Amino acid sequence: MKLFVDVSIYCGDQGGVHAIMRKEFDIDAVPVPGMYLEDPMWKEEKEIGRIIFNPGEGYYCMVLKEENDQLVRCEDRAACEKLEKGYRFHEWKSASEC
Repeated sequence: MKLFVDVSIYCGDQGGVHAIMRKEFDIDAVPVPGMYLEDPMWKEEKEIGRIIFNPGEGYYCMVLKEENDQLVRCEDRAACEKLEKGYRFHEWKSASEC
């Protein structure tokens, strides 16, 4: 089954979302809220906040707890672009590319 994880990069000087980064996983077990996800992009694992299941399309979407709190913020556009580049290096794509 497919699992999609989205991370929104909020930019302080733009007052909104700079980019939504997405990574796709093939999974055998269904994660549940309260579990943690590790990725080489992050120094520490991130807590899973919600799991959304789309049976018609056959996939799950994971919402990280920090996404619920909108804590992925950068000070300015340059910092947002640097963070986006880091996500791309670790095989994340812009949600609009998926």
